[in-house]
Amino acid sequence: VGNKGSGKISAGTVDASFLNGPTAAPFSLTFNSGSGSGQLDVMPPKPVTMDVGGVKTTFAAGAPVTFSAGASYTVGGISIAMSGAPANGDTFKVVPNTDGVGDTRNMGLLGSLQTTNIFNGGSATYQSAYAELVSLVGNKTREVQVNASAGDALLKQVQGAANNVSGVNLDEEATNLLKYQQAYQAAGKVMQIANTLFDTLLSIGR
Repeated sequence: VGNKGSGKISAGTVDASFLNGPTAAPFSLTFNSGSGSGQLDVMPPKPVTMDVGGVKTTFAAGAPVTFSAGASYTVGGISIAMSGAPANGDTFKVVPNTDGVGDTRNMGLLGSLQTTNIFNGGSATYQSAYAELVSLVGNKTREVQVNASAGDALLKQVQGAANNVSGVNLDEEATNLLKYQQAYQAAGKVMQIANTLFDTLLSIGR
């Protein structure tokens, strides 16, 4: 609140390196207008990476950091952007959020994941990947059902063929039995007639 210039600092963001190392906060950035467009003194001394339009410059711990309005500065995985024209001695402090004050940035980032291409090599979103998975499971399920139906039909066909070869048809067996019975009776009748003729011939010879 004691700053005299128009310099402003953005809300901070963090990256993966913030979780992998010791917490960088608290630290302060004090503007020093002693040379050129000014510089930032970081206390306690820490390495700082400045990003100006995608061009990054790294400053060693304790080295003066060049100030550039609109640039972002990363310290220990914590990134902030500075704008405006701070006055000599203006200080900006980055401290842990112990008061629980927050905003909706994380919720917005989570919501944006729905339409962000992060699957299949960056070509599919959560929504499209889920839809593709559901479609794949449905197609595979239908394919298995069709194959099962085809297999069942083939099984019934094979069973029918086997029954035709090895099974007993009672109607057919009854017909064959009647046919053989009639053939036997006819043969017996022939033998009876032949026997009668033979006896007749014998009697004539006497």
